[in-house]
Amino acid sequence: KNQSDEDLIKAVNQKFGTEIKYDEFQKMMQSIKGAEISTAGFSDKTTKNNLDLVKWCENAYKNGWGYVYGGYGQVCTKQYLDQQASLFPGNNEAGGEMRQVGEKWLGKRVCDCIGLIKSYAWYNADSGEIVAGSNGFTDCGANSIWSSVTESGPISNMPDTPGLAVWMNGHIGVYIGNGEVIEAQGTAYGVVKTELNGRGWTKWLKIPNIKYVEVKSK
Repeated sequence: KNQSDEDLIKAVNQKFGTEIKYDEFQKMMQSIKGAEISTAGFSDKTTKNNLDLVKWCENAYKNGWGYVYGGYGQVCTKQYLDQQASLFPGNNEAGGEMRQVGEKWLGKRVCDCIGLIKSYAWYNADSGEIVAGSNGFTDCGANSIWSSVTESGPISNMPDTPGLAVWMNGHIGVYIGNGEVIEAQGTAYGVVKTELNGRGWTKWLKIPNIKYVEVKSK
């Protein structure tokens, strides 16, 4: 209790005969934090709902999740980058130059744009694991998600409802309220927070199998 980082590093070095330096310690802690799955602030871990989707995206943004094409929350390793490059060899996907750029995300969790949504939909709170195809949310892409969408409209008349998805051809993000969006933007950027206006979104949609609940007024 009340132990400083410096005290901790000194104790570890004395115990194990190591010579860990402060900057190395910081990098290790950042790596651990980047791989952590956080459900902090969730309102209902038993139901897939829009408010917790927003919290999930905010936590992914705060923890510095990266972007790898085809990802949905896996921890990035060189083996994983090679696997994705083999599955999606296009230079604008996971192969070519993107394979090398992706190394900036080593040790962190990674996803692509629709994978950010799928990581929440497929997360199982009991096991702490993300299981593809679970919780009634079928695999889909940013464009193929439309096959099961029942409520949507042009971006010009989007309700101010946190947890709606915003869409442009080939790309999708999550509206978090206050005119802001969290999106997995690309291999060079990772999961970022952007302004809703001026980004080029053309449509909004309610994500299938996500329960949309009202924001409680304070």
